[in-house]
Amino acid sequence: MNKKFLVSVMIFLMLFSSIGFGNSAEPPSLIIVVPTMADQVDISIDDMDIYQKSKDSNFFETYHQFYLYDLSKRDALTVHVETGDESFNIKIDEPFNQYRNTYTLDLDNQALEKGYNRPLLNIFLIFVRILLTLLIEGFVFYVLGFRWKQSWQIFLIINLITQGVLNVWLSTFNLASGYSVFLALVFAEVIIMIVELITFFMGINEKNKLILFIHVILANVLSFIAGGYLITWLPL
Repeated sequence: MNKKFLVSVMIFLMLFSSIGFGNSAEPPSLIIVVPTMADQVDISIDDMDIYQKSKDSNFFETYHQFYLYDLSKRDALTVHVETGDESFNIKIDEPFNQYRNTYTLDLDNQALEKGYNRPLLNIFLIFVRILLTLLIEGFVFYVLGFRWKQSWQIFLIINLITQGVLNVWLSTFNLASGYSVFLALVFAEVIIMIVELITFFMGINEKNKLILFIHVILANVLSFIAGGYLITWLPL
């Protein structure tokens, strides 16, 4: 592994470290994650200050999102949950954040757990997204004739780093905001393509620069299309 490759990796880390990870422009919101797509689960809040409510589902879970005018000054809310068989109330009696407040619904215990409490699912989904990217971009890499061990080492290292950082960054976005996630994905893919071009040009000498350029563009376009489709079905 040469010094130019290590320098390019450091450039990537510095580029992403300069990005603001917060999404503070969004209005104050309360997101309740229901670990199921069951339509019979309905959640409401009896509060006159709620000015918008949305419900979005994917393959594993449903997000019930409520926007309130001034959530930061509240210290309690009562959440009403209805299922196909029963209904119950859950009181949230703790201070709220100024912007985003996420809770996970535990139907068995009729409770709300603060935060996104599905660690095993989260690890599984990160693994799926990274594996999908490696398969797609690795296929393009192989088809274009790359066979050297050093070329594949650089390919694997830079993709593991970029996809790891990308997944961490995407996790900072609103779970139920598909539009902002899409824009974030576009922005991140542009940076990743720039970093991969720099990295591969510096570290891989097996093929000429044109072949490397074709690989980076084609592989990232294909993985972007697959990733964009995947986030419409799976949680972040």
